[in-house]
Amino acid sequence: DYIRTLAQFIAQPEYAPVVQMFGFINEPRANDIGQRAVGSFYHEAHNIIREVTGFGEGNGPFLSVHDGFIGISSWFNFLPGADRLALDQHPYMVSHFVGAELFAHRQIFGDQQTGSLAQIATRPCSMWAQQTRDTTAQHGMNSAGEWSAAPNE
Repeated sequence: DYIRTLAQFIAQPEYAPVVQMFGFINEPRANDIGQRAVGSFYHEAHNIIREVTGFGEGNGPFLSVHDGFIGISSWFNFLPGADRLALDQHPYMVSHFVGAELFAHRQIFGDQQTGSLAQIATRPCSMWAQQTRDTTAQHGMNSAGEWSAAPNE
């Protein structure tokens, strides 16, 4: 019901030109919940939103689905024929922290690569750029919905 209500709101003539992408859930834990369950939710949300906005270019925003922390390539063949479905990734990198800051930071970004600023400085142009090119080639529209260098040096 909440997704339908939000879709109705952003489909209004005064908001439709402003809202170009609708990320209807942030960072579901597909590695815990399962890709099948998350995918089922994405599919249902897609259908609910498109019932409101209609299908095809000019009928509502792109719909953004997060990779669920299982890797964006896991979604390349998801929901063939979906209407304007974008894949969302959240690339982060962190540099070393000391003491309590390290503990707190790892609680938030525990699965990210760490290192000195010099060690992680090339990551955006190497790993992230290639991943984005691959996603564009294999799926189409994609975005980095959140990102950070998160340095503390």
